Amino acid sequence: ELITVDDARIAVAKMAPNASIFWRFNYDNDSHLYYNDWQDVGFKVSFDLLSVPEKMSRRREVLKTKKLIRKRRLSLAAAILTQLNIAVVDYEDAIRKHGQTKEIGVKRKQLMEAHRRHAKLGKGRIEDVLESEARYLFSQERTLSINADVMIVKQRIRNTIGCDNTECT
Repeated sequence: ELITVDDARIAVAKMAPNASIFWRFNYDNDSHLYYNDWQDVGFKVSFDLLSVPEKMSRRREVLKTKKLIRKRRLSLAAAILTQLNIAVVDYEDAIRKHGQTKEIGVKRKQLMEAHRRHAKLGKGRIEDVLESEARYLFSQERTLSINADVMIVKQRIRNTIGCDNTECT
């Protein structure tokens, strides 16, 4: 943005008359003169009227570029904030799911132990014990899977805000 502002200033400055000092050697062909080399020193002021519209157009172009850059930056910031908001919502959802699956795992473990006690007393079937153990193991697998989802969403949040694992905790 600052570069485009400088470009606009340069375009405006080029519209002013250009002043420069010059110095050159001139040769005179007159054979009656003892020295035929002359030096001219002067000050030139030039003003190119035909380039003024082009320079004005360049200035407008630079100002429009500045506005475009500002809009792009705002769009990028909005996209990053939206991505961060989605990541935070996903994180909260994953935390909620993790808590629920842990509670389900605790209940399934209690049910599995109850089925084992029943089977030891001779009142339950071994199929019920095996089924409750399988359900408990599946709930443990689900808890670990959702724990991995929590870690992935945490990393998404870190990436969105531009933190490396070593920089953010």
